[in-house]
Amino acid sequence: MSKKINLSEVTNLVKRGRDSYSDPELVSDILALDASIEGDAFVYESATGNPADDEFVNHKNTWRNRVARCAEVAEREVSIHWTTDGEMVVSLKPVKKKRIRK
Repeated sequence: MSKKINLSEVTNLVKRGRDSYSDPELVSDILALDASIEGDAFVYESATGNPADDEFVNHKNTWRNRVARCAEVAEREVSIHWTTDGEMVVSLKPVKKKRIRK
């Protein structure tokens, strides 16, 4: 059976255990992307991995989440792509134009 509590009465809650990823240099790179330039992007060299590695899928997920967190700090939405050489390419998400319904 569960015990019902009130969170305001609990004093020994612990948080996740570590702070979320932050990289001020990556945030500035994201802020430097120009939405008016179509295709403006950069290769995030710290995230480069080996596609032949069995853990490459985990590697991509880890770095994708780190970049997403930095984009959140920068208040931007980014798209992340990977090259066949294992390089991460970061660009701004394209703004979709509104469709005119007939």
